[in-house]
Amino acid sequence: MLSLAKRPHRMRISGHEAARYVLWSHTAPRQVQIDITKAGRGSELCFYNGWEDLKYGTLLYGLRYAAIDVQPQPDGSICLHCSDGWGDANFTDLQVRVTHERAA
Repeated sequence: MLSLAKRPHRMRISGHEAARYVLWSHTAPRQVQIDITKAGRGSELCFYNGWEDLKYGTLLYGLRYAAIDVQPQPDGSICLHCSDGWGDANFTDLQVRVTHERAA
């Protein structure tokens, strides 16, 4: 799940605006551009390691070994290595690269 920590705030993905998004790896495009269209002073962009429970259609997070290993990269990007929480910690369950570009 992706969220901004302060209100009022808005994000836009592919022309759709919302305060929070849930992007599933099996339905979201491989590359997603997120525009922050409104953010209060001191806002923080938050990433949550959530997993879909396919049996019940619910969002799971904070489950056993569900965690994110955050690795800053030399080019200024950040790699998020996520473990889904099932079984032993496995930080290759999902890997995401986050880059930041300022609006012109």
